[in-house]
Amino acid sequence: MHKHSLAGWSNHRRAGRSGTAWCLSLLSAVALLVVSAACGSDDEGAPSLDAPAETAEELVNTYISLLAGNDVEGLEEFISDAFTIQRADGSTATKDAYLANIPEIGEFEITEVSAGQSGDALVTRWFLEVDEVIDRETWASTPAPRLSTFAWEGDGWKLLSHANFNAPEGDAAAGDPQGAGDTPLRVELGVVQSQVGAGAAYGQPAARGIELAVDEINAAGNLAITLDVLDDQSTVEGGQAAFTTLVDNGVTAIIGPTLTNGAVEAQTIAQENGVPVVSATTTGQGITDTGDYIFRVALTEEIVVPATIEFVSGQQPLDGIVLFLDSNDAFSRSSADAMRAGIAAVGGTVTNEIDLASAGDLSAALAELDGGAIDAFLVTPLVDESATILAALRDAGFEQTVIGGNSLNTLEIAELSGGAVEDAYVGAAWNPGVSAPGAQEFVEAYTSAYGSTPDQFAAQGYASVYILIDAITRAGGTDAGDLRDALAATTDLDTILGTLSMSEGRDALHAPVVQQYEDGRLVVVG
Repeated sequence: MHKHSLAGWSNHRRAGRSGTAWCLSLLSAVALLVVSAACGSDDEGAPSLDAPAETAEELVNTYISLLAGNDVEGLEEFISDAFTIQRADGSTATKDAYLANIPEIGEFEITEVSAGQSGDALVTRWFLEVDEVIDRETWASTPAPRLSTFAWEGDGWKLLSHANFNAPEGDAAAGDPQGAGDTPLRVELGVVQSQVGAGAAYGQPAARGIELAVDEINAAGNLAITLDVLDDQSTVEGGQAAFTTLVDNGVTAIIGPTLTNGAVEAQTIAQENGVPVVSATTTGQGITDTGDYIFRVALTEEIVVPATIEFVSGQQPLDGIVLFLDSNDAFSRSSADAMRAGIAAVGGTVTNEIDLASAGDLSAALAELDGGAIDAFLVTPLVDESATILAALRDAGFEQTVIGGNSLNTLEIAELSGGAVEDAYVGAAWNPGVSAPGAQEFVEAYTSAYGSTPDQFAAQGYASVYILIDAITRAGGTDAGDLRDALAATTDLDTILGTLSMSEGRDALHAPVVQQYEDGRLVVVG
């Protein structure tokens, strides 16, 4: 076997990624590239190479040395902006996505470099033997073929494309979707959850639930999930920007965004690019109407709210109802629609509606109400506004029952409302007291990791990961179309939320729970 190498190469291989030998090798490669670059000019194009393999050898050594040194800045300069990589597992990446997650390699050896030049292109075939590649995959240690194309740009060669033809070790090479053995299947999971703004009360616990599930799955070793977590800042524009970034990064799927408001705008970007999306927290109308790549794990308001109202109607009359909404918010509008439908279903009547978008002074609006004709208040806005409404109701002396939408499913409202949420009813997809498979183990693990009891949003984030992984397993890999079809076929899956199936409209179906606030905590009552 004929081996091509730079001076000091054998010392580099023995030393791995440390020691002065590596520095000398890299500096030698860079120096040779500078010399070769000087042979051409912008006008003349690439120099005609008498020995293309020698130049190719220098370029390949530089590329791998930059990887070995984890030199992202050097790779940024060395790689063409038009770069594309084709991995052995069938996945691809552009320059930005590749630089965001470059492989970490141990000892390596480059052999059998051959090359051919055609104008400004230098096509190079070579073999790379590595002891280990730590990019969530273990690669075969025998020499494996590579194909790289270098393009002359300006006054030097840059890496334009690269293909890896070696198969991962273990059963994944034979088509095992779980990557059993030495080669875990890589999953690039994008997450868009609000960390600031109106959605933070929901997005923060959801992100923690997602992180916990990923840690558990990665620890099992069959899959290797990489998280790319972005903050949508609770805005439409923030969600669109985050989804665009993740799609450009080539993620396998996206969990998000947090709020119904802006969800369609963000998810349209994924739909148009064929990237599966699982919504963990949005409960408003029309979310999955965006397209066949959009799925929802959160129970819709149309399921949860009527069930809650039906339960309360068995405890008391619901004839005179006051509904609070914010018509500027998509979630509140959707929740209000579900409230109206739920009240109509039990024979009640919404006698007054107070829209925060146009009501002006809330105290004045409350002063106009006839307390003797009111059986309950329905509250649909997001948490901050709902807290203000609840406090104002109690301050005005109203003691009637409160029924809340999904926005009241965060314990933060107990503090924000000054305790005014006490005794309020709210339906949910989940409660820490449920007995679904794995639910109590999740509560213990979450509490241990984050020092607080998980809420519904944490549970839905956690469950979303496992639902995605179940679909990837049944799909036999991460192909977007196959994953979409597998998600749509989800039926009777045991989750911490309960036994879950996807509807024809790609919404999760499982039994809701009815809760009531007692001493600032949500207690299951139905």
